[in-house]
Amino acid sequence: MKRKNFIELLNICSGLTQVDDKLGNSAKLLLEELKPFAESYNRELKHLRLSCAHTDKDGCLVLTDKGEFKFTPEGYSLLESKFEEFADGEISIEHLKNKFIVNPKDCMRLQGNIPEEVNIIKEYLI
Repeated sequence: MKRKNFIELLNICSGLTQVDDKLGNSAKLLLEELKPFAESYNRELKHLRLSCAHTDKDGCLVLTDKGEFKFTPEGYSLLESKFEEFADGEISIEHLKNKFIVNPKDCMRLQGNIPEEVNIIKEYLI
């Protein structure tokens, strides 16, 4: 799965956890399973940002008043291109396939139509 699709999956699951039915419970379980992958993704993203951040003449990071990285225009442009490449990269969560199968009949809130969220989760996991 591409990293950008992984983030989409995290966002969808996060939204579904608000619903108290089997779909919501499945999303909660899935988020727990994905937690190590999300933490790894965030670490890699921080290292990517760090590699493009502005440094002074001594090689020390230059931070904003809020403690965030500063970027020169060149560094920011480099970050954007590296991020596109990073987001298109693959993340492997193969061990989760078929672990969380979403059966639309089990979702008590369904009224005959399968919501887009179910189709998206099925696309990722089945």
